[in-house]
Formats: sequence, C-alpha cells, structure tokens
Amino acid sequence: MQGDPAHDQSVRTRRYDTVLVPTDGSEHARAGARHGVRIAHGFDATVHAVHVTEAGAGLTPVELSQTTSAGEERRDDGQEALDSVAHLGDESGVTVRTELLEGNPAELLQSYLTDNNIDIVAMGTRGRSNIERHLLGSVTDRMVRTSPVPVLTARIENDPALPVEGDYTDILLPTRGGDGSELAVDHAVSIAARFGATLHVIYVVDVRSQAAKHDTYELGELVDELRTAVTDTVTDRADEAGVDTRVAIQQGTPHSAIQRYAADHGIDLIVMGTHGRGRVEQFLLGSITERTVRTADVPVVTVRLDEWFGANGGGKG
Repeated sequence: MQGDPAHDQSVRTRRYDTVLVPTDGSEHARAGARHGVRIAHGFDATVHAVHVTEAGAGLTPVELSQTTSAGEERRDDGQEALDSVAHLGDESGVTVRTELLEGNPAELLQSYLTDNNIDIVAMGTRGRSNIERHLLGSVTDRMVRTSPVPVLTARIENDPALPVEGDYTDILLPTRGGDGSELAVDHAVSIAARFGATLHVIYVVDVRSQAAKHDTYELGELVDELRTAVTDTVTDRADEAGVDTRVAIQQGTPHSAIQRYAADHGIDLIVMGTHGRGRVEQFLLGSITERTVRTADVPVVTVRLDEWFGANGGGKG
C-alpha cells in the first residue's frame, strides 16, 4: 500500500512529478517501462515515453538510397514501442506523453531530460557479461554516469503478470556513509514512504581486509561503531518520514553481500549512490554500483553523489 500523501508532505521527502522512459521496444526496455509507470503511479507523476531513431544507423548503401521508406519503417517501429508504454499507462491510470525523435540517442535523451524538468529516469539494461562491451556502447550506462537525476535500471521482467501499479515492499539501501550519501538516503526514504515499504539499510564490512588491521575484539567494536555511525543518520531520517527500517552489518565482499542480502530478504528495489566520474574506466572498473546494476535480479536506482549536483540531484523537495 502506498504511503499517505498527506503524511509524506509533512516531512522532508522528495517527490517525482515527471518520469522519463526511453524505449526501443525490446524486452529490456519493457521491463524499464513497467517500473517507470509503477514509480509514476506511486507518485502521481507523468511519464514521458521517448523513442530515438538513429538516422541512418545500420543501413547499407542500398538502404541509404531508400531513406524515405527505411525512415518510415523505423518511425513506425518507434511509434509501436511508444504505444506499448502508453498502453501500460492506460492500464494503471498514469498519464503518458510520447515523443518520437531522430538523432543521437544519448545526446537527445540528455537534452530532453533537461528541457522537460525530468525528476527520474527508468530504462532497461541488457547486463552483458563483457564489461567493456557493455559500458562503451550502452545508452543506459551513459545515462547512469551522466544523469543529474536518479536512474532506475531494470534487466529483466521477473513477473510480467504482476500489475504495473503494484507496490515496492522491501527496498535495500547499501551505504558507506559520507561521500554525499545523504542524497541517496533522501531518495531511498522518499520512495519507501510513497510505497509504504520497509527500508533495509546495510553496511558491508570486508572482514579479510579489516582483520589485518584489528584483532578479534577490535573488529567486533568496529562493527558496533559502524552500525551506530553509518546507520543512525539513515534511521533518524526514515523515522521522520514514517518509514520502517531494518539495519544490518554484512560481512564479505560488497557486491556479493548486497546480492545475497537482496535474495535472502525478498528485496524488490535497490537504491545506491554512484560517482559519475568523467572517465569511463574509473566508473566501471571496481565499481560496486556498476556491478550491481549489471547483475541484479531486481531494479536498481542509482543516484549521483557528485558535489556539483549537491542537494538538487533530482526530485522536488
């Protein structure tokens, strides 16, 4: 059940009025669209469904000489993809605006996001195993790295039969504290408040690296200190919004621990911060968030924590 809107407005929670759903009509795009419409339904927001056709992309010389017919076919395919999103909106009572564009997808989507005051993006990702191929050719990855607003990515449709207007019941927020993570906390708490979800807050301790620095007793103290220092701020913030929380300190490598906790506790949405650094290699290699986006069985909302976006990182306060 969604949170009480009147209650949500009485505390400092963010709201999403506009949801951008890029689509190419693929299975992965449909997964992103379903979650985009679900977010819009929960926040009483408007969905902006956008399809971008790359001019001349993939055409042979013969096809290029027949650009009129080829272009019409591509536009027809794009309109079909947009109509599919509009149908999801009709089923759940969500307003959907559609836009058919032609040009560079990454550039046009960024421009559309800015020009239309988009609050959150929802899109599919293929989650290929080859990191380099996955990163350098993916519009989704560019959006995650560069978007000033949160981006929800979905790899698959776990159960397409479930109603689009369903709820998120258990939301996971992995946190390390500091580094601007308050912004991710704000978005996680706001989504949980709207959907009446339980917010699971976890901090992962890499015991192997810490064991070399601490004896057994000191390591136990460290875990207790982390539980207090890292999670108290989150739970206080959640309490203000009337959101129930569960706090856990997990041991192991961060990526594996996050995946294991999500599976064991029925998590249906993960919210994580990321630093959208300029160099692709810096973002991708060794990034816990990137690995989670690429492999998670549930949708992941990434929130950029870059200081130049500060408290304006998507959503209205």
